[in-house]
Amino acid sequence: MSQTLNGNLMGAVAVLGLLDGEIKGEAMGAVPPNSPRMVGMLGSVAGAHAAHGVFLVGQDGVVHSSWDSSGRPSTGTNVRFRPYFQMAMQSKENVYAAVSLARGDRSLYFTAPIFSDTTRTGPAVGGVVARTDLSKIDAMLRDKADISLLLSPQGVVFAGSRGEWIGFLAERPSAADLAAIRDLKQFGAMFETAEPSILPFSTREGRVRLDGRSYAVARARVQWNDPFGDWTLVLMEDLSRTVPLAGSAVLGAAAAAVAGSLLLALLNMLRSRHAQQVSADRLAEFARTQQSMAERKAQLAAAAMRLQQAKTVSDLADCFLRESRALIGTLQGLVYVRAGSGGTTMSLAAGYAVGAAVAPEISDGEGLLGECACSGRLRVVVTPAEGPWIIESGLGETRPGAVIMAPVQLNDAVLGVVEVAVLGVPDEEATQQFEDLVRILALNLELVRQHQRTEERLEEASVAERAKGEQLAFQQVLVDAMPYPVFTLDAHSRFLGANRAFEVAFGIGKENLTGRRMIDLEFLPEASRAVFQSESEEIIAAIGRGRRDLSLPLADGRTHDILYFLSGFADPNGLPGGLVGAFVDLSAISRSGGAP
Repeated sequence: MSQTLNGNLMGAVAVLGLLDGEIKGEAMGAVPPNSPRMVGMLGSVAGAHAAHGVFLVGQDGVVHSSWDSSGRPSTGTNVRFRPYFQMAMQSKENVYAAVSLARGDRSLYFTAPIFSDTTRTGPAVGGVVARTDLSKIDAMLRDKADISLLLSPQGVVFAGSRGEWIGFLAERPSAADLAAIRDLKQFGAMFETAEPSILPFSTREGRVRLDGRSYAVARARVQWNDPFGDWTLVLMEDLSRTVPLAGSAVLGAAAAAVAGSLLLALLNMLRSRHAQQVSADRLAEFARTQQSMAERKAQLAAAAMRLQQAKTVSDLADCFLRESRALIGTLQGLVYVRAGSGGTTMSLAAGYAVGAAVAPEISDGEGLLGECACSGRLRVVVTPAEGPWIIESGLGETRPGAVIMAPVQLNDAVLGVVEVAVLGVPDEEATQQFEDLVRILALNLELVRQHQRTEERLEEASVAERAKGEQLAFQQVLVDAMPYPVFTLDAHSRFLGANRAFEVAFGIGKENLTGRRMIDLEFLPEASRAVFQSESEEIIAAIGRGRRDLSLPLADGRTHDILYFLSGFADPNGLPGGLVGAFVDLSAISRSGGAP
């Protein structure tokens, strides 16, 4: 469980599905797939967690953006029928084990839902999926018992310490069960033609004989949110290692002696009890180790979820220092973050229990912390009794046992550095826990920066849109102030708008003009509409000008002598964009005694 549902890879895809705005937009079809930034981010997640492929499934069940180590991305593949997608749409993280139909290898699909909002309360609109092979699981199983097997809900051996048993069934299936396994397509071509092989022992018994040896058998459920049920872990212990068979010849020779028989019976009983006690102690130690690992992974997963909630770089750095205190007992700490790619200086993003003398900026190579950024390696500095570091508190001051420095690194890019002080020298587990937390910080730092850049672009677009709207409104005021009718047509000779004088002259509102053409205007004489339409199209196509005299009936019921102007204009690409037209009423000028 610590390698899968509670692991760093699941945490990484969960972060993407919860926080990244571009992923949400792409899942809902609002953003084009396979942008360079998206493919690069998916590749970064894969590289950081040894995944062979990472892809995004939209709410339509189709793979949108994807990255694959084979160079053959799965974009465009419909996976709506896959259980991992169906579980993601139910807002559930899940691990789905299957044999790849394309490659024939055993794979794990880590899937986290993509939420419509930045909280888990909203609906799921897709899923982020990472694919790995079974190497880590196989290696873990080889180290845990004499024989270790991982069984699917259908009883298929999917992983284990005995490779020759992969694909075996724990029990002989009925014809209906075998048909269901084949229809599922989860196990590739394992059962397409040949009859399945059956394990040479029962996994349901507590003790079995295999290859002339006795084995103790234990079973445990593995909950991966598989829609077909829980998986089963089977561990088998060779009892001959704790109950030796040596000395059987002596037993045979002494069988005739009643006293010897009684003594050997007592000895065997004591050996059996000793073996049981040794097995029980080993199982208890194994259980304690597994519980400790699970607790550490659970703490790390919980810390990752809290880091995901940070909206700014400073909030993220503060959260990291709080979580490091909870995980390894940090009593003092600093986080420096690089402003952007290509820079050589880093600014202080957050400090925990530090004084005002802390430098606001450091450069690459400056001091131990700057050297840590250049080397890209974590360092644990055990402080001597008279060392330079001091931890201050309300009760006084003390010297830390060690100082840990680590680069905040995503792939090959160093995003910043962290430094913390602890009372004791950290052991290997604590150091690994801290290093894992720094990796999570790096991923979240990149996501927060991307989110901030997106917000900035949206704000810039919003400001530009408001300015454009204000400019258009001002232009409309200017046009409305003109005393003679003015109108505009688009490149297809359709009305874009008109001023107030046009509405009064022809007795029609702008809302009844927009989108219509000259030939559609009922208030114009029928014989003139086609002429106006043809003339407008010619002026637009030539980006030219036109002027002529004509007589038109207006809304007052009288026929007016009018001077008609047309002027075409081009779009930003130099192509025909439309025209501006104007009517000058010569009759009104004559009645007022003016000159045209």
